Amino acid sequence: MALQTSYEDQRGTTYTASYWRVVRLVIVKEPEEAEIYVWVYADAATRKLTPSSLVVQFVYKISGVDWRTYFAVTVQDLLDKNMIKSSYEYLKTLPKFRGAVDV
Repeated sequence: MALQTSYEDQRGTTYTASYWRVVRLVIVKEPEEAEIYVWVYADAATRKLTPSSLVVQFVYKISGVDWRTYFAVTVQDLLDKNMIKSSYEYLKTLPKFRGAVDV
């Protein structure tokens, strides 16, 4: 499970099929917070051949209504979801991931 979308790094290099993979998720019940750690690769093939060839890493911090919508245990149970899938669903709500494709 991952997302594929275009990404331009700080040097101006564009990765048209960059591969975004959630590699770590930290959930804190009190206070209601979560952190999603995402590794970005040039593309899926590069990630498969050379898993250590990261382009960049991001950490997304979630709290408040977003935490309650995507990560609260009651939501997970009610919707029969898992936390990793919820992480991707949350990421797709962010402007950076508009048009991202599940891969």
